[in-house]
Amino acid sequence: MMQNVRNGLLFLVALVVAFFVARAVVQVRNLKEQNARMEDRIRQLEMLASVGQDTLSARYVPFQVEGEKRRVSEPGGDSAPVTRKKADSRKEAVDSASSVPYIPITQKKKDDYPKQEKFQEPTRVELNTADTTLLKKIPGIGSTTALNIIRYRDQLGGFYSPLQLGEKLKWEKAQEMLPEWVSQWMAADPGQIRKLNVNHSDFKTLVHHPYLNYEQVKALFNYRRNWGNLSSIQALKQLEEFSEDDIQRLRFYLEF
Repeated sequence: MMQNVRNGLLFLVALVVAFFVARAVVQVRNLKEQNARMEDRIRQLEMLASVGQDTLSARYVPFQVEGEKRRVSEPGGDSAPVTRKKADSRKEAVDSASSVPYIPITQKKKDDYPKQEKFQEPTRVELNTADTTLLKKIPGIGSTTALNIIRYRDQLGGFYSPLQLGEKLKWEKAQEMLPEWVSQWMAADPGQIRKLNVNHSDFKTLVHHPYLNYEQVKALFNYRRNWGNLSSIQALKQLEEFSEDDIQRLRFYLEF
């Protein structure tokens, strides 16, 4: 009985070994065939490269070029007139184009762009409602400055004074022009400001305001949790995180 089991196992092992050997032989044979095909392809490419002519364009029927023909020998017959091949015409077109100076069509001179119209006399522009087109009419304000004003207005919710621009426009020219802008060209209506409700706004909304930092918002939420809703701006005086200057400017932006 044991002898039969042993013989059966040996036969099974032999079958498994034979299977893997046969599989390896097939794989080796396939690999050799692939290598042979690849070598043939490489020889063909080398032969094409050594010919030195456009073998692809030679397969196409030549097209007719008016006024110019030449003769080629046809197999088994006399020479017959045929037109030049497309490659000849294409080469002439390239040569002709190369003699023309390249001028980018998108290139424009500075004078081609219309100049931005500016106010000729002092005009008060309301910062909380003006768009970039109106802001750029103020002398000294270009596209970049106008865009920065709009972005800072969106972050704040609006301006209560044109002097707030000094907090955002830090570059030297803007700082030099700011007194003139404030005195002659700009105005800010606090009634246009978009306010935040301290007792109903979430943490993320409050902390994104430029006049509130993380510690201040955290103090506001601790107050709400321990004492309930804040009743007025004066409640901030009970929190050490808020200075008097903080309270004075936040009174335009917070509601209770």
